[in-house]
Amino acid sequence: MALPSLHKCLRLSDENEQLVKKLKKLHMRNKDLEKNLGQIQEKLHLQQLMHDCVTSRDVQVQTETHLWHKGGYSKDLNLESDNVRLLQMYNELQKRYVKEIKTNQEQSEAIKNLTDFFEEVEDLKHAVQESVKLNNDAVFVGRGDCLGLPSLLPDSGGFRTDTKPSMVL
Repeated sequence: MALPSLHKCLRLSDENEQLVKKLKKLHMRNKDLEKNLGQIQEKLHLQQLMHDCVTSRDVQVQTETHLWHKGGYSKDLNLESDNVRLLQMYNELQKRYVKEIKTNQEQSEAIKNLTDFFEEVEDLKHAVQESVKLNNDAVFVGRGDCLGLPSLLPDSGGFRTDTKPSMVL
């Protein structure tokens, strides 16, 4: 039986170790490349989104007020008709607002007048009640004199003491 030479085994062992080292390096490089590929794909995706979502214009288009692409005139007419319609609606709303303010002012004035009227009526009511009370007191003072009770004199401000009770039947 022939055994391989020792020299040949050592050489194959070294070659195996070198291949294992190369394999590890390739695995690490593969991971780095996959990571870079993921970053590049993400950047590309963001660029595509930016290109799709954001419109880029040159300087002339940015400074012009009208859109001069195909069908721009009809859009301008639509915008003008929309503006006219909105202006009419705004004017109608302003008219309603002014009318509502006038109505509110008239109602406030009516409320103020009614409040003043009720205050005058209340003052008259109190004056009439005071007058009735004074008349009742005057009648009572006169009756008290007849019954022999002391009476109030409106000018003396107190009880009358100079009269003597008298009996009247």
